[in-house]
Amino acid sequence: MVRRKRHGGEGSMANRIVWIPGGWKRPFIASLCATLASCTTPANGQDAAQPLESRYTLLDNCVVVAAGIEPIDHVRQRCDGWGGIPVWLQYTDAARLGVGFGYPANTFGMFSIERHPSWPVEWRGPVQDGVFQPIAAIIRMNDYATAPGEPDRASLLVFRLTGDGMSCPLSFDAGDNEEARRIADASLREYRCLSRSP
Repeated sequence: MVRRKRHGGEGSMANRIVWIPGGWKRPFIASLCATLASCTTPANGQDAAQPLESRYTLLDNCVVVAAGIEPIDHVRQRCDGWGGIPVWLQYTDAARLGVGFGYPANTFGMFSIERHPSWPVEWRGPVQDGVFQPIAAIIRMNDYATAPGEPDRASLLVFRLTGDGMSCPLSFDAGDNEEARRIADASLREYRCLSRSP
């Protein structure tokens, strides 16, 4: 049986958020937006001068949702992110790991499967009407070592939560936490996705 942990109460139904076109919102706000047929989102109409904030979750409540050996050995895990936003981990050949956010499942990159369990996912976004609305996620991963005996090197990845409910990478190698936050915050106004692999 999988035990689910709460992080600051975001796992409760009252605090979970759902995706509607334009962003992730609490169920009440999402239903209100649907009724009104419009809704202001962080990516559309949000005051760019408003400071963005951080929230944190750990990847400690993951479940296997797919596995197989064709065409290659693979295992996909779904973890609960902030407000229930899915975090996807795709293990390939028991050696490489891809990561992505949102729904449906999407993963990017080729990283080492070795990852320290204490490394959190940092979510960046504005607070609207007292509700945190994430627009980006920052996650630390170890680079995939291609040479035998080569040590892993940790990198900070920045992902944008896109308007279709999924994600795309903005940076595979931010220099430090502050740079990663700057990249994430700048995507509030505009952004350009990178290719699938670093």
